[in-house]
Amino acid sequence: MKHTAALTVIGMAAFAAIACGSDNGGGPSEPEGSAGTGGESGMGGAGFGGMAGGGGEGALGSGGTAGAMPSGCTPSGDVDAPDEEFQDSNCDGIDGDAQAAVFVSPEGFDDALGTMEEPVQSLGRAIELATEDGRAVYACNGTYRENLNITTPVAIYGGYDCARGWRRIKDRAVVESGTGVPLSVVAVDGLVHIERMAFRALDGVTPGQSSQAGAVVDSTNVELVRVELTTGDGAAGQAGAPGTPGTEAPTAGARLCAAGADTSTARCDGAAPTTLCDRYASGGYNPDAEHRCMTGTFYVTRGGGGGRGGNTFRALDRLECMPNGSSDLGLAGSPGQYLDGTQWVDIPAAELGRPGPDGEDGASAGLGVGDIEGGLYVASNSGTVGSDGDHGRPGRGGKGGDSTGGGPDICRTGFSPASGGGQGGTAGCAGTGAMAGGGGGGAIGLVIVNSVVRLSFPRFVIGDGGAGGDGALGGEGKPGMAPGAAGAAYSGSFMGQPGQAGGRGGDGGDGGAGGGGPSIAILYLGTAPAVSDAVYSLGLPGSGGLATSLGDAPPGVTGEVVNFEELLQ
Repeated sequence: MKHTAALTVIGMAAFAAIACGSDNGGGPSEPEGSAGTGGESGMGGAGFGGMAGGGGEGALGSGGTAGAMPSGCTPSGDVDAPDEEFQDSNCDGIDGDAQAAVFVSPEGFDDALGTMEEPVQSLGRAIELATEDGRAVYACNGTYRENLNITTPVAIYGGYDCARGWRRIKDRAVVESGTGVPLSVVAVDGLVHIERMAFRALDGVTPGQSSQAGAVVDSTNVELVRVELTTGDGAAGQAGAPGTPGTEAPTAGARLCAAGADTSTARCDGAAPTTLCDRYASGGYNPDAEHRCMTGTFYVTRGGGGGRGGNTFRALDRLECMPNGSSDLGLAGSPGQYLDGTQWVDIPAAELGRPGPDGEDGASAGLGVGDIEGGLYVASNSGTVGSDGDHGRPGRGGKGGDSTGGGPDICRTGFSPASGGGQGGTAGCAGTGAMAGGGGGGAIGLVIVNSVVRLSFPRFVIGDGGAGGDGALGGEGKPGMAPGAAGAAYSGSFMGQPGQAGGRGGDGGDGGAGGGGPSIAILYLGTAPAVSDAVYSLGLPGSGGLATSLGDAPPGVTGEVVNFEELLQ
């Protein structure tokens, strides 16, 4: 039977009735508020005599200072594990066994002994001391600015009010890390028991960053009792970036494609030929008329040279009289070329002047959930990038004009040498594919991977999933350098042909949109957790990103206890 005895402290408000009894604030079946807001609702309960001096100073044990047995307290057993009735079963002044615990408080020091009078400051240090000799950790209520990483069996109990003699109340110690996951239990073969602790994750900040409160990975026996797992909001996914337009071809300057030679002033006959009549009109060719595609695959092209024009007078060895219908045909232009290292290589005939095909559009994400990597939720449900367009192909040089003699008069027949063909155009440069939108960050209370986990009376406060990033447009393909014109001629029938235009570069493919981030209390892979008497407050799933082509991405998923493998089916 439990007994109580009054303790009055002069100069202070009378705030406790010392005893082995339970906190009058209520048993475990009563609902509780969030950590830091519940508090104890009764004053008559947990014993105060275990403090040094409160009941007489006892011998220093491995965990804390053992006080004298509170007056009127009758031990009910040798073992006093912290319980939900806050019972002091061994009458050492606290709910639990002071001799078998390491005490931790945000106001402590990590070089301290870990006793009630000299608690350590961090939970990490408390676990180090506790695992040396199999003790438990008793955590004073307050906020611990750290990540709690557990890799060995341990028991951690929160709910202690160290300002009032480590009396246990209906509250929780809070772990709040600036970055990362506040609680992680990884590869533990043995019991991990965590009770009356709250773990709070902050909002995701960088694009696609998730807010996750806890992770349990490859562990055999994890018990979470009256824990609170709170997340912030997942961050929105990165918006897709537009592709880069193809490199613009020059439209002025000394590097343009050349026109064929002009013969418009050459009127020739056998008796008095001019100097223009005595030579062939050259095809247009400027070796400096190169176009370098700097987007996508590096590609350098130049158009083929134009063919020379025909010259009947020259072809007939300058005869003064030419037979009616005599002719000298112009030559075909040469094919366009591309640069392979230091060598210029002819483009195959079938590809000359061919436009580059467009790149393929990227698809939007197909799922409203990403992946689990090492116990961490990763917003991998991005869209896919668009592929680069292909560059066009340069054109062939224009054919030179044909020179023909004719007329009723065989001798002194008027004729003209034909003009040269123009230089072929360069290839147009392709646009690059757009980057895809990223997946929205998730808001995940607890991720469980291949572990056995039991949760009793947990509370989940989950934020909103981040919106998926929108897709983007691919870069626009560009035309090549304009081909050279044919040279002018005395008569249209003697004119050469302009160079063949190079093919336009293909457009880059659009980037797909990212999927929305999930809002999930428990996301598990492997064995389903055993959950009882849970309280859930879920946020909204993130919206899916908008696509510029194909379909939009889906919103994030939401749920209380979600099987990850089922989401992928």
